[in-house]
Amino acid sequence: MSSDPSGVYFICRSTIEEGKITIVKRRDIQTLIEVNEKRELIQNKQFLSNFNEVTVHDVCRKRHWTENWHKERKSNPSEERLRVLKAAAQIILEDIRSQTYEITQYPPSDDFLKDADDCVPESLKMFLKTIMLKYKCVSLDAWKKKCTMSEEDEEYYDSIDDTELEQCRSFCNAKFQDGDSDVDENDCATKINELIPFYEGNVGKSEIESIKSNSMTTFKNVKLKRKVPKMSLACQRNNSSRSYLTMFYAKNAQQPARPSLTDTGRATCSAISPKSNLSYHHEQEHLNEEGFYLQMEQLRKRQDYGKTVSEKNRIKIMENRVVRQLKQEIRESQKLSKNV
Repeated sequence: MSSDPSGVYFICRSTIEEGKITIVKRRDIQTLIEVNEKRELIQNKQFLSNFNEVTVHDVCRKRHWTENWHKERKSNPSEERLRVLKAAAQIILEDIRSQTYEITQYPPSDDFLKDADDCVPESLKMFLKTIMLKYKCVSLDAWKKKCTMSEEDEEYYDSIDDTELEQCRSFCNAKFQDGDSDVDENDCATKINELIPFYEGNVGKSEIESIKSNSMTTFKNVKLKRKVPKMSLACQRNNSSRSYLTMFYAKNAQQPARPSLTDTGRATCSAISPKSNLSYHHEQEHLNEEGFYLQMEQLRKRQDYGKTVSEKNRIKIMENRVVRQLKQEIRESQKLSKNV
C-alpha cells in the first residue's frame, strides 16, 4: 500500500480519484485490518501492519459501515418488524394527510355511496385489505358490493306508496275514497289483485273479521282490557277495618279444619273429630305418656349429637392452631440458620 492514489484498490478493487482518498493513521490500521478480514479482502495481515499510515477509499468505507449496520439490525427480528411497521404507518399517515376532501357538496341521497372510496389512499386500502381479507375466502369486490348495496335491493315493502306504481294513483285518489260511482268495481278488484299479495278478491268480510278476532294480538288486547269485578261498599268497609290476622283466620275458617299432627288419639265415632290447630291456637296441647317419652328421647339424641360435633370441632381447631405454631417455629429457625 503506497501513498499513490492510483495504487489503492484493496477495498473497491479499482483505481480512484485523489479527492476520494482518506488517510488512516497508525492507531486505526488494526481496525482496518479486522474489517477487511471480515470481508475476506485481505490475505496478509503484515502487509498493512508495516505502514504508519495508509490511504483508504472513503466511499467504500461508508458503504461497508452501512452494510454492517443493516446486518446487525436484521439479527434482531422483533426490532426489524417494529421498524418496518413504523415505516409503513408513517407512509399511510402521510398519504392520509396529503389527501384533499370535498365537504361543501354532498352526493345525491339515491346514490350516496357511489365512488365513496375514491378519497381513500391506496396505501390505506392495501393495509385494510391485508388485515380484513387475510383469513377470509372472499374477494374485495364482494365486500365492496355489500358496503355499497342500496337499501332498496334488500328492503321488503309491506305497504304500497302511491308514487311507486302508476296504476295505483287512480286507485288511491280522493274520488275513489269518497265512493264515486264512476269508478268500475271490477277494475278496482283487478288492481287489488295485482297490488296486494295473497288477496284474490273473493274472501268475504266475515272471514276476514274471524281471522282478525282469532289473532294473537286481538287476544292480548282483550285480556288486557278485561275488567276486574268491583267490590261492594260494605265489603270495602269491612276489609278496611279488619287486620291481616283477622282476615287470615276468616279465610282459613271457611276451609275444613286440619287435624292436629300431635294428637295420637283416634275418634270413637264419626261425630267426634280431632282438634284443629287453627281453631284452638291459644290452647296448650297435651301429650300422652308414650308420646312424651318419645319426644324426650329425641331431644336427648339431639343434645348428644350436638356435644359430639362441638367436641370434634374444638379438637380440629386446636390441631390447626398447633400446626400453625409449629410452622411458625420452623420458619423462624430457618431464618436463624441462614443468618448464622
